[in-house]
Amino acid sequence: MAKLKSEKEIGIFIKEKLHELNMRQADLARQIADMMGDSSYKNQLKDNISKWIAGKRRPGVEYIFYLARALHVSVEEILLAGDVCEKYDTRPYTLYALAKSGDTNAADEMFNSITASGSAVAAHYDEYDKTLLDYIVKFSNIKLAHYLLEKGYIGFNSSFLSDNLMRVGDMWQTGALDLIKLAIKNDDELVFRKAIERTTRVCISFGDNYNYSAYWSENKMYDSMPFTYDMLIDILSTEKILQYIITPFIPTEAEWLALNNGIYFHYQINNTKKSYSETLTFLFNPILNVAVKNNHQNVDKLIKIGVEHNKRVLSWLRKYSRGVSYRLNKNGSISDFRNYGCLAIVAGVMNKQYDEKQHDGLYSLTEEARVFSVEQAERR
Repeated sequence: MAKLKSEKEIGIFIKEKLHELNMRQADLARQIADMMGDSSYKNQLKDNISKWIAGKRRPGVEYIFYLARALHVSVEEILLAGDVCEKYDTRPYTLYALAKSGDTNAADEMFNSITASGSAVAAHYDEYDKTLLDYIVKFSNIKLAHYLLEKGYIGFNSSFLSDNLMRVGDMWQTGALDLIKLAIKNDDELVFRKAIERTTRVCISFGDNYNYSAYWSENKMYDSMPFTYDMLIDILSTEKILQYIITPFIPTEAEWLALNNGIYFHYQINNTKKSYSETLTFLFNPILNVAVKNNHQNVDKLIKIGVEHNKRVLSWLRKYSRGVSYRLNKNGSISDFRNYGCLAIVAGVMNKQYDEKQHDGLYSLTEEARVFSVEQAERR
């Protein structure tokens, strides 16, 4: 039977979790105070947290629930200093055992066993308030994640998923981001592609060691996935994922709708058929800018792709411009002034590191959206 750990052991566990999350004691105090709905508790909490970590006191019942949420663990894990599953869960067909073993036969059985509520057994939380995804990340079992996504047992959050699928959180959930990081580490293009579709919007999260304020500075953008500077650097070292990100594409009708926020409109050639412009993924420009900043070995390749792509987009816009001006946004997306959509994403470099000679054929991206006309672009 599990035994309650000492104040010192619990303090060491809390300290280790803070280090894993790159969180200071002051950050933890602020989060707990916010969850309690009273910021005046922050100073009192700083003192309590200091005593918890020093092993002088256990977290009280009035705080421990909020502490567990802030550290992304269960209450039991805090009281047992993390010593839960490894020693006390040896039963077969648990989420823990499935993620550790990667047994695909067990996965098939657990995802095809439906509860009275109509959802799969493996799609539930266990008694430690953990999901299968939590354990997949814990054991870095990318092969199992790949299998589950390929089989359609799990999927990234969507209102169109059926009830028996396990949803991998929303775009801001830690677990979803952890799975993406695991995919990058293993260069698993399928897992990455399921999470980040070609039309998925991205933003760069604050707290990085790089100032993105002149380019894509939104900390929270609707339906956006936050990427960190380190994640972008890691992507540059992949092969399959990088190729997926940097390859221009003609959007499907569904992708065109996604790019244009559900606003259905299209341009026609000679009024006979639909025509969509070639575009880029929203991750292309962040990757390009990081490569430029670090003079990465792939930077020339990225610039060449971007320049050739921009020529094709300009050629497409020329067919419909008729003197119309467009709007060039700071993430490289081009929209007209009648809609909030995205006609295409062009390759560009932030103005603070843009070099007219080195980046000829790319666009200089500024913090504020600006007018973009085909005539001016052609004269460049």
